[in-house]
Amino acid sequence: MDKGKKIKISEENRVFNDTWTESFAFSTDKTGLPVCLICGEKFANNKKSNIARHFQNKHTAFAEKYPDGDERRKAVAELMRKEELIELIPLEDQTRGEDICKAVLDFLSAKEINTNHLVSVATDGAPSMRGAQKGFVALLQKALGRTLLSFHCILHQEALCAQTFPPECTKVMDVVIQIVNKIMAKGLNHRQFRLLLDEVESTYSDLLLHNKVRWLSRDEVLKRFVTYLEEVKTFLACKELTFAELEQSEWLEKLHFMVDMTAHLNMLNTTLQGKGGTALHMLEEVLAFERKLTVFVKDFQRGTLSHFPSLREFKQSHDTINLEYFKSAITAMQSSFGKRFCEFREEKKHIILPCHSPGDRSIPIEYDCICRCKST
Repeated sequence: MDKGKKIKISEENRVFNDTWTESFAFSTDKTGLPVCLICGEKFANNKKSNIARHFQNKHTAFAEKYPDGDERRKAVAELMRKEELIELIPLEDQTRGEDICKAVLDFLSAKEINTNHLVSVATDGAPSMRGAQKGFVALLQKALGRTLLSFHCILHQEALCAQTFPPECTKVMDVVIQIVNKIMAKGLNHRQFRLLLDEVESTYSDLLLHNKVRWLSRDEVLKRFVTYLEEVKTFLACKELTFAELEQSEWLEKLHFMVDMTAHLNMLNTTLQGKGGTALHMLEEVLAFERKLTVFVKDFQRGTLSHFPSLREFKQSHDTINLEYFKSAITAMQSSFGKRFCEFREEKKHIILPCHSPGDRSIPIEYDCICRCKST
């Protein structure tokens, strides 16, 4: 492998660290890229060394005036809002709504926490949490004597929407995992495969294992697998291992589709899981992704595949691909997104009200989608 080859910073998915605001006087713009709060200079990537060097070289006077440990810095830190986990309450026996409600109320009472400040509850959508009569939320509202804002966790709903791929596409992931495990599970196979990659001077030095617990890992696993596809075929042939799917055009086109689609979902998921995200920010990201799906459907109708680079490259070397099949898959996912996030949609006006004036107008769908899709 060519040791001189480096992965581009833009491909490393770096994110802004909130501590840099306190340490280097930096914040982020709408795209998540760093901006100096002192001089307004913008940076093209979230690289700590660049941000630190800028602060140290261009704002020495500021650093000297407000050094770490300064009383004024401490005063500001004390006024900043913090988000903390109050408690993780174990339930040893049953986990019915009444059991959960009793445990929560007992804990709040023991800690002398004023329940009048409780305005909203987020759950995972389980019946024991959201049942109309005996669910935790219903019982909590009854105990408090008032209605609470109740939400089904937006991350959980997004994950459920992402699982609407057709069975054939899901099986593609299963085969990829099986092949990767064949190569990675045995130390000898793994070492020999890495030697093969060194010989052909591959961009990367290894495959990636898929972690079922961390759904986002499938994006990079599939991308790396496609990059090494020919090397994988060569290695499997040397080991006399046969996977007929690797020679089937129908299976391969689904593989390339999954590479692109999981990348889009990964980007949404990463954005939603970022620190400091507000309900408004998360709702806007979900609604924007819904509109992006509309653009994807039109992309397949036209056959341009502008937002599916891996599948587009595969199409260039093959006579035909089943565009209608992939359009249907996107439409099904679009339908799933449309049926979920009901509470957020119903409370949209209340969520948006503090951040927008009554005269604000929505950005046209076509323009908004184009801007967001270009950023991917």
